[in-house]
Amino acid sequence: MSIPLSYVTGTLVKLGQGVERHVTGGGTFYDWLVYALLYAGFILGAVVGGVVASIIGGGYVLFGAAGLCAVATIVAYFHTDKLRKHAWPPEPAEQTGA
Repeated sequence: MSIPLSYVTGTLVKLGQGVERHVTGGGTFYDWLVYALLYAGFILGAVVGGVVASIIGGGYVLFGAAGLCAVATIVAYFHTDKLRKHAWPPEPAEQTGA
């Protein structure tokens, strides 16, 4: 059965499925560790965001969030080209004939 899930709910479902596979012997610890760390990141982000919003307050939080988004955008823009050079499989123009 297929049920549409949100990003956070989907992570929690995958975490539960991975734990179930691990407990029943069908999977490994690493099958669900990634989802556990991702969900812990969601929780940590919510806690840190709540603490920062209670300390700073008002519209200043929006300025901080906009600044972080701008920095992340700039880093991603300039870093993406470097990652593409090492990506696999290479783009058709980069492939060499054997």
